[in-house]
Amino acid sequence: NCMFSSLQACAVTWLREEMIAARKAGSKGRFATPECFDGLQYTLFQDLVYLNETNSVELWEYWVQNAPFHLQVANFALFLFGGQDYKDLAPAGMAAAIEHRYVNPLLSAAKKLREAVEKKELDGQEVEGEVLMQLDILADTLGRVPLQ
Repeated sequence: NCMFSSLQACAVTWLREEMIAARKAGSKGRFATPECFDGLQYTLFQDLVYLNETNSVELWEYWVQNAPFHLQVANFALFLFGGQDYKDLAPAGMAAAIEHRYVNPLLSAAKKLREAVEKKELDGQEVEGEVLMQLDILADTLGRVPLQ
């Protein structure tokens, strides 16, 4: 529940490292079972459906403030669902739920924001190129997460 996106991103990295350590140690602790994500999934993969109704200026502000966190969560989703090593830690139905409440709305918002930047509808304060690169990375990463 930190308000700084970069610190939230660090927490996501810490979670991934704890999961790896628990798996390597053969632990039966909190980070080695699906119960870890019963509550955490709602913090990591937030309900972003409301972004569908957000205008491009508000999306810009949201993205600039939250990009580090969402880029790290996208990487975490690929880590969790992209291979066989950690997929079993996701509770049943989690993949479909995060696709609906997190991935699809975020991809839609990224597309809308990209279009607004390309049409010069926003005052990007000369960071448009960086934002476009971040949006490309986000779309590519989330596009590789096998949620189906």
